[in-house]
Amino acid sequence: MSHTILPADDLSPNQREWLSELRYRLPLMLNGTCYTTVEEVLEDFAMPEDERVAERVTADRKWYREAKAEYDEEWDSWKSDYDADTPSEDELETALTLYDAGYLRVIELSDPINPADVGKAGEYLTRLAPPPKWLIEKEAKRFAQEQMGVEDIDDSPSELSVGLLSDESGKALFYKGMDNSIYGPGDAYKTWLACYVAKETILKRQHVAWFNFEARSPNPPRSRLISMGVPAAKVDMYFHFYDRPTATPAMKFRVGLVIIDALNPAIDFLGRNATSDSAGPDVVVAKFITPLRARYAALTSVIIDHTNKSNERDESGHARKQQFTQAAKYRMALLKRSSRGSMGYAKLFLAKDNGGSVIPNDDLGVAHIVVDSSHADDVTDVQITSDAPLGRSETRTQRAEKQSAKTVALAILRAQQPLSRADWNAAMEEAGVKSGESRRRAVADLKKEGVAAQNSDGDWYEESTD
Repeated sequence: MSHTILPADDLSPNQREWLSELRYRLPLMLNGTCYTTVEEVLEDFAMPEDERVAERVTADRKWYREAKAEYDEEWDSWKSDYDADTPSEDELETALTLYDAGYLRVIELSDPINPADVGKAGEYLTRLAPPPKWLIEKEAKRFAQEQMGVEDIDDSPSELSVGLLSDESGKALFYKGMDNSIYGPGDAYKTWLACYVAKETILKRQHVAWFNFEARSPNPPRSRLISMGVPAAKVDMYFHFYDRPTATPAMKFRVGLVIIDALNPAIDFLGRNATSDSAGPDVVVAKFITPLRARYAALTSVIIDHTNKSNERDESGHARKQQFTQAAKYRMALLKRSSRGSMGYAKLFLAKDNGGSVIPNDDLGVAHIVVDSSHADDVTDVQITSDAPLGRSETRTQRAEKQSAKTVALAILRAQQPLSRADWNAAMEEAGVKSGESRRRAVADLKKEGVAAQNSDGDWYEESTD
């Protein structure tokens, strides 16, 4: 049988490991012979050539399978990305310019060559792949920023998606990432509207910064949010109330919503004159909104303002406010005053809409805010609806939803009593009452009507009406 003495760089991985170990064992006695050099050992114990070739072929095939699988995965990933966002000829021409400027690197995919075709493993064919459209756009923007001094400004249209109406009409009041405002007399539910938007933001686990420049209210925003059904721990986690701050406080987390309450007092607090100083509104925004938006471009603000005492259709203060709001502005008018244990509501009229997405219902009337505390002492139901309330506390849509939720709640209670509050809530949700607010109101109404009661264990049962 012929043998081949292998040079050190022509050994298999197993042979290399054996050889490396052998170097430290010399001189070595094997089969009665003393070996003092590696070459002497290889000369007597070299692998037969046919076995060496077979081992190399096996190793080459294994390498090719693994390298080809890796290449196929990279190719499929690139192809999927490219097909989903294919650039035009003009965009590919822009890509060439970005290559020359050093902002795009050539996408190289290494396609392994079968060792059977070239005689050894480790050989690749380099394939060049064009970049997807999103990558060209990203690097073009970076080029403009670094080479031309252009600021990174998101000029895509803003969504009308903040302050969603409760009746599931798909409508919303405010533009995301923009400065919106509301104004009205002191009892027009402006603060309740701001709390409604704050609740919506908190439930998305986004932080809210409320900058207060008004006299402290006996019913502050935190208490209102809790009465609206937001858990106290979640309010404390995401709602941040700052009373008459002189500058934007240091914040470690991005803020999704800023409330300025209210604009005129803020202008005066900063040493400006709200009536005569045209720069007052811009100073407030620059001081309390701009620094936060620099960290999070999608930050939305709602700025509360007052009306003239002589004419509640006009904002008080300098005329600059008419051009100040960059998004949506609403005038609020009280239609029915409420007190604890009753219902009241106000109407929102469109005063300005730079985005052009707000659709008035009638005479620029857009929506109604309904504040209802008639269900329970510690519960305030705040809704934004297209329709005006019917009778005591409901719009047509709300009345239908409420009756349906109550019917479901009572049927479940009769079938499964006694029930814990958690089990009752889960059963109602499973039965199709998806709104947590509707489930909560249904329980409160049944309790108030004397239909549902709790036993000593806190479980609910149907109260006998005999």
